[in-house]
Amino acid sequence: MPEDQGNQAVVNSEAGANTAVTEPTPVASTPSQDASASSGNEAPQTQDTQVGQSDDGEIHLIEETQPPETPKPDESTEGDDQLPKKGADARKDQLNQNIRSLVAETHELEQQKQRLASQVEQINAQVYQPPSYDDLPTIDDLMQKENPNTGEFYTHQEAQIERLLGEQQVNEQVQKLNSYNQKVSASTYNMSVESEKALSDFPWSDPQNQSEYDAEIAPLASKLLAENIVFDPNTGHPIGVNQPIYDIYKTIDVARQSGIRLGEAKGQQSVEQMLSSADNMGAGVRSERAFNQLSTEQMEANLRKKGHDV
Repeated sequence: MPEDQGNQAVVNSEAGANTAVTEPTPVASTPSQDASASSGNEAPQTQDTQVGQSDDGEIHLIEETQPPETPKPDESTEGDDQLPKKGADARKDQLNQNIRSLVAETHELEQQKQRLASQVEQINAQVYQPPSYDDLPTIDDLMQKENPNTGEFYTHQEAQIERLLGEQQVNEQVQKLNSYNQKVSASTYNMSVESEKALSDFPWSDPQNQSEYDAEIAPLASKLLAENIVFDPNTGHPIGVNQPIYDIYKTIDVARQSGIRLGEAKGQQSVEQMLSSADNMGAGVRSERAFNQLSTEQMEANLRKKGHDV
């Protein structure tokens, strides 16, 4: 029927209108979704979506992007990589500390050498006083004196030559005295180092070490050492030893250990026998020192004869 067909057309028209209104609208992909699809290695981002309305009445989606979460380290393996670093740092710190100690010790030893050299120079300067240029006659003074080689007054040229010869002698004597001072300083320094090492290695000889000090053997060792020290007869300053100080204490220590094993009586006897031999040697040294009081050259020759590097 025509009327029914018209009504049906109206119904179909309304149905089509409703269908057009309710058809879903495609939603565009967000940047975060594209990023996630393009790279699977990157950490996913958390998005908070909110609905907002603009002034023209349109509805928009507002997205808030949160920064990616940093993965937490595995506590089971945390610190494994730090252990070698800590060990290396500890070794490095220990090495630096050792270097600083060696530098400080070297600096202290150098200062000790300088102090000993200054003391030796001051002591010898009071006894050994080589002439200076001021003690030499001037050219004018020489020209007013008689030349013993010609029997006439010095000529200007002869006076100049005589003056130069005098200056050369002064230089040689000053150099010899400086060399002697240096050798005595080095010898005195070595004696000091050996004495400290002996006290450290053989605590029975150290009076400050009350727990290990041997009141019977230590004085005997000091006596033996005194018999071996060589003194400058003009200054009274020690300049060397007939036998290295450390070797003296080492020998006594061997006899002392032998005495501990064999018994105190035999040990004391062996040490006393050794000291008796040293007394005889010391007496011979004292008898030879008298002729050393002549000159520096003679004293050095005497010491070299005894095997000293002076």
